[in-house]
Amino acid sequence: MNVKTWLPLCLSLVVGGVVCKVAYDRMNKNKTEVPASKTAQIVVAKQGVGAGEPLGPENCELKPVVADSMPENCFRSLDELKDRVAGVQLGKNQPIVETVLAPSGSGTGLATLIQPGMRAITIEINEFSGVGGMLTPGAHVDMIATVPAETGGEMLSRTVVQNVTIIAVGQRMVQQPKKEGEEPTVFRSVTILATPTEAEAIELAASSGRPRLVLRGGNDKALALTKGVTVSTLRGQTLPKVDTRPVTVVTTPSTQPTTVIEPTKVAYFPTIKVIRACVESEVRLDTPVEQTATQQVNNEGLMKDAAQH
Repeated sequence: MNVKTWLPLCLSLVVGGVVCKVAYDRMNKNKTEVPASKTAQIVVAKQGVGAGEPLGPENCELKPVVADSMPENCFRSLDELKDRVAGVQLGKNQPIVETVLAPSGSGTGLATLIQPGMRAITIEINEFSGVGGMLTPGAHVDMIATVPAETGGEMLSRTVVQNVTIIAVGQRMVQQPKKEGEEPTVFRSVTILATPTEAEAIELAASSGRPRLVLRGGNDKALALTKGVTVSTLRGQTLPKVDTRPVTVVTTPSTQPTTVIEPTKVAYFPTIKVIRACVESEVRLDTPVEQTATQQVNNEGLMKDAAQH
């Protein structure tokens, strides 16, 4: 190979090297190097941490971050997390801040998830009463129970409590991802977060039968006003509706109305008293007169009074 062939090749290699060096220097110049004095150490989760788990060196570590991007209320030392418990589920490398921790002195485990004034109650479930085993911690459910009705001894199905939160399924307080090839686990109990009154209703329903849990939508917080369903309702025998319109009361007389009876008229032959030579006698007229018995008595009395006078 002669010089004319090598010379262009060498020039090309030199020019390519110069261009690469200039581009490399330009890229490094555009990068903003963070000085060591501008970084800070904060506490982050070393691994996933479940709600209610205590925090310490076994699941937390220090990690450098840019000082200007430090989150508020973060922790700068592992010693500051002594006797502190995670209040929510934490992910790997998630900064530990005060808002994700349970209050100091709240203990560990399930007790950290119970707010003041609330109670945790556990009920037994199966595949049918537990929505096919698809309940997870954090789900909102209603509870339906079947109890005897007040009248007629019919069975009444009604909603006992509404929009209560499941805080644990079995002994799991957080939802764990399912591994490939793993068989689904069937849990026998769920723990519900409820008020004291709701806890009493749940206990009564669970002791008198096997209540069912009804899963609600994640954004459905509305309460439904229901009267329950009886066997008669399923048969189509609904109770008559109550008419609330004003009613005019008509008083019925306590005695029967008086019946007017027409007087019976009879034939009457009037008589005339005649006195001749101090001898009194009666003369009967041949023409009859129709009058009532009362009129007849009155006429006779008038005639007697006239005769006496």
